[in-house]
Amino acid sequence: MIITITGWPGTNTRNICKLLALQLGLRYLTEEKIKEDIVKEHNILPEELDSKLGKEEFIEAVNNTFKKQTGENIITDYALASWLVNSAELKVFLESKENNRVKRMVISQEMPLIVAKNMIRTEEDERKKKYLYEYGINIFDMQNFDIVINIDKLDNDGIIALIKKYLEKMKK
Repeated sequence: MIITITGWPGTNTRNICKLLALQLGLRYLTEEKIKEDIVKEHNILPEELDSKLGKEEFIEAVNNTFKKQTGENIITDYALASWLVNSAELKVFLESKENNRVKRMVISQEMPLIVAKNMIRTEEDERKKKYLYEYGINIFDMQNFDIVINIDKLDNDGIIALIKKYLEKMKK
């Protein structure tokens, strides 16, 4: 089984993936690990990843990384995986209002409000431009996902409980 979880910057996808991996016995595959595998496979330097591989070759490399894990149960927070990995059984998007994401970041990373707000907005803009330009994908378009969870009134346990409940219903 492959589960992808993504969301707006500041929705804590990494921690949700780690916790779900522990609770469900899944292997957590990070964006960094996926790219590291692609770099090794193609014998290129990490900084050459975008310039040496064309769009189609990169998409194929991402899919191959997941195909190599056949038989393994995997969870990833790599935003592009939700769009590129056809074999994903569950695609989750974590939705949250900007002010709630900023507050969450201020508390968890102990930073000033304005810094958190600027970081979130910058990351959103960079992701939108990068993925739209390079792949023609609006990664914040929620139509591609099986489940969209508004996390504004939920803690990590609540988010995980909803995902687990959805997985149970999928099996029936």
